[in-house]
Amino acid sequence: MKRLSKAGLGIFIVCLGLGLLLSACGQKPTAELQQAEAALAQAKEAGAMEKAPAKYKSAEDKLAEAKRMINQGRYKKARQLLEEATQLAKLAEQAALAPEKAPVVSATKPEPIQATPGSYVVVKGDCLWNIADQKEIYDDPFQWPLIYQANRDQIKNPDLIYPKQNFNVPKDAAEDQIKAARKKAGAGAPYWPPGPTDYPPSVRSKYYPGN
Repeated sequence: MKRLSKAGLGIFIVCLGLGLLLSACGQKPTAELQQAEAALAQAKEAGAMEKAPAKYKSAEDKLAEAKRMINQGRYKKARQLLEEATQLAKLAEQAALAPEKAPVVSATKPEPIQATPGSYVVVKGDCLWNIADQKEIYDDPFQWPLIYQANRDQIKNPDLIYPKQNFNVPKDAAEDQIKAARKKAGAGAPYWPPGPTDYPPSVRSKYYPGN
C-alpha cells in the first residue's frame, strides 16, 4: 500500500507540474510585452533610430511579430519573440550610447610649396637682403626693395617675412627702378648695378657691354 501511495503521489506531482506549465504557456504574455515595449522606448530615447537603425528596426519587427502572435492566441511563440525583441532593443540602446570614434587624421606631411619661375618661397632664416643676394635672384642684396614693392600685399614690414610665403621676383625691372631700389637700400652713388646679373638687356648693354 505504501508503494502504491508513493507512486500515486509521484503521478499527482507530475500532473500538477504539467498543469502549471500548460497554464503558464496558455497565459497572455502581458509582462513580457510591457518589458519589450519599455526596452524599445528606451532605445528610441537614446537615439537608436539614428545611431543604430539596423538593430532598432530588428527589435521593432520582433515586437510587431510578437503582437501578431498574441492576437492569434499563440502565446508561447509570442513570449519567445518578445524576449528577442527586448534583447535587440537593449543592444540598439547600447550601440546608440557608445562613444563615437574620433576620425583618423592622416599623418602625411603637407607638400612643400614649390617656387615657380620668377618667384621665391621663403624658408626659415631668410630676409629680403639675403634673398636678393642669391645668384639666381639678383646677385645683389641692395635690390631687395624690388621684391618688397612687388609683394606689398604680403609684406607689411620689410624686416618681417615668414617661412612658406611665396614672393614674386620681378625680372623685368627698368633701369630707373633698379637704381631707385639700390638707393633706397643704401647703395653708394651713382647706384649702378654691381655686376652683369639677370637684368633687362637695356641695362646689361649699357653698363656691361659684351655680357
